[in-house]
Amino acid sequence: DTPHQIHDYVIYQMHEQVLMERYENNKALIQEKLAKIIPLINLSGQWSVDIMQNGDEFYIIDMALAYNSALNNCVSKEKLRTVKEDWIPRLPE
Repeated sequence: DTPHQIHDYVIYQMHEQVLMERYENNKALIQEKLAKIIPLINLSGQWSVDIMQNGDEFYIIDMALAYNSALNNCVSKEKLRTVKEDWIPRLPE
């Protein structure tokens, strides 16, 4: 409800059709590329991956555990799985 959020929403509405067309036109390409990259990264659990398009190029700009993602409310709770995070390194004895 802030002026900043209202401004962002108005700008989004003005460009929504073009943005959705770009999304639909590139969705399969992004899924294909991610399917090749993700197995090479040693991660477990579900992840949310944010992709930015700049012209014809695409960049991964953010990743988070899906359960902790800012937009996790857009995914049904039945699909989200919590993952126990263990960030404590194990030192050799």
